[in-house]
Amino acid sequence: MLEPLASKNQERQCTCLDRIIRRELPSGYHFGTHLHHSLEMVACISGQVVVTIHGVEHIVSPGEYLLVFPNIPHSTDVPGGEPAVFLQGHCHADSLTNAVLPQQRTSLVRDLSISRRRAIQAQMNTRLWACLQGLQVELEGEGRHNEDMIRLKLAELSILLSRDLEEADGGHLQENAHLTRAIDYIDQHYMEKLLVQDVAEAAGVSARYLTKLFLEHFHMGVSVYITHVRISRAITYKQTDPDCSLSDLAQEVGFSNQQHFSKVFKETMGIPPKKYFSITVTPAGIHPAG
Repeated sequence: MLEPLASKNQERQCTCLDRIIRRELPSGYHFGTHLHHSLEMVACISGQVVVTIHGVEHIVSPGEYLLVFPNIPHSTDVPGGEPAVFLQGHCHADSLTNAVLPQQRTSLVRDLSISRRRAIQAQMNTRLWACLQGLQVELEGEGRHNEDMIRLKLAELSILLSRDLEEADGGHLQENAHLTRAIDYIDQHYMEKLLVQDVAEAAGVSARYLTKLFLEHFHMGVSVYITHVRISRAITYKQTDPDCSLSDLAQEVGFSNQQHFSKVFKETMGIPPKKYFSITVTPAGIHPAG
């Protein structure tokens, strides 16, 4: 039975937060709405786990996994019948981002940067399973070589999950120099008033062609992409400064006023920002007993 993976020392804080545990929960278990600042993976071994996100039930059966993206409110249940046995992994987005080279920029890393997705469900293949088990082994060890292997395994994890993500999106996401320039420009100027034309000029293409690129690669227009970036940054700001008011938060990430920010936040995240930021945040890899 896999045991919780704790840190060996404070110097390993960047990687010790990535946990893998084997859990067994009784029939009828319920853990109410909560969220994590990390990616959460639930890989079912036996029984079933039901994760509810914004009113939508995701039933995870044996041989399947569900990846819940950071900062997404969700609840967890085990339906009546039999206990659920599953592998649970928590991985901070920064760990995956730092594990890959800039030119790799996997689909998972790209999606994490804009928080456009809530979850992805797929079959657990043998390579993904082996990768998770390899991470568990390396996290139990100490030393520079363990750190190197953890980075390699995290890079592999990012690539394997990206394959499933791209398959769910209906095809491989091809790199495009204009798209990359547009993304970089938005990352640098999201706090300012941004028009599609501004981004298009920075990318060296017409606004019409840029919109076509975003729809093709992200399934959303440029303005919607900018909104996702702003909401993602707002969540990050609030994490680092919990006392920041919604009014200040709105201005910090490029909204004209709190009312507009609250409206867009609810449309994007499913609940108003005040309620969102009051939801229980659990440590990576730990669920309180329900």
